[in-house]
Amino acid sequence: MTGRKVFSFLIVALFLYIAPPLFIPVAFGAIFAVLFFPAFEFLQRKKVKSSFAAALISLLVTHVFLLPSALLLFVGARTGLQQLGGLRDVPIVNPGSGGGAGHPGFFENLVNTPGLHGLFVSLSKSFPVEVEELVHTASDLAKGVSLRFADFLGDLVTRLPVMIMGMVIMVLSTLLLSRRWKTTHSVCARQLSLRLSPD
Repeated sequence: MTGRKVFSFLIVALFLYIAPPLFIPVAFGAIFAVLFFPAFEFLQRKKVKSSFAAALISLLVTHVFLLPSALLLFVGARTGLQQLGGLRDVPIVNPGSGGGAGHPGFFENLVNTPGLHGLFVSLSKSFPVEVEELVHTASDLAKGVSLRFADFLGDLVTRLPVMIMGMVIMVLSTLLLSRRWKTTHSVCARQLSLRLSPD
């Protein structure tokens, strides 16, 4: 008997260790089930079976909210990685540009715009800093920001399978909670009325 209790305790502990990442998709599924419960009641008034109505609501949530969000997230992350990869390959400041050799770098072209060039010139006049030093400092800052953003997008892409699994769990929880919401709501209402009713 003690061995069974220990085994049950280990199973519960393992479940509590694994389950927390799944709580958020289940919670969102419950939110969608509550939000679309009027549509579920409308379908039931039209003599639609509860299982079929819950499946329709789950398909609606999937095609209207989840799939477009996942597609936009994937396309945005992929496009951002491509743009940042191209930006990383382009020289930010061309070392040979002072002598006129080669093509100007990306950040050199950006600095040569009238607004930024005037800003750097005014800063060099206000502070004891040369324009070239300001350009190199700003280029290092821009490269650091772009690398950090690329790391963030790469981490986001690697997490896509986990996010897809979370969306699947969200759809399943919406389906199950939509089917059981009426029963759960009636039981909770009955218990609440019993507690509030005078003896």
